[in-house]
Order: sequence, then structure tokens, then C-alpha cells
Amino acid sequence: MKEEEDIFENMEFEPADTRYEIISMCNQALNAVEGFDTGMVNKENVFKIQEIKRKCLALIDLQIGMLYDENFDS
Repeated sequence: MKEEEDIFENMEFEPADTRYEIISMCNQALNAVEGFDTGMVNKENVFKIQEIKRKCLALIDLQIGMLYDENFDS
């Protein structure tokens, strides 16, 4: 894990301001991991890929639900 922490040490993160940006970033993350052959990587990396997918889908679901509520709240 130390190597991964070093990777992110010098990165700058900007907060996502809109629901559309969050959905777009999640979609990009899903596209990035979609092509990985899980049979070719170790179990730890398979778990990471599954976590990314799970978290992105949860965020997309939340944001779309919020958009729906804002636009169609009765």
C-alpha cells in the first residue's frame, strides 16, 4: 500500500461541483476498468476492480436519484 500512497501524494484533486460531473467521472472510471481481464490479475487487484465498479454504480444511482427527485418531485 505504501507505493499507492506515494502515487497520490503529489496529485491535486478538485471537488466535483455538479451531479453531472460526478456521473461523468464515475462513467469514466467504469470505462477505465471495464477492459481488465480479471483472470490475468491477482486477487487483490480483482477486489480493487470490483470495489471501483461497486462504488461508481452506487454514486451514479445516488446522483440520478437526486436528479430525478429535483425534476419530478411531486
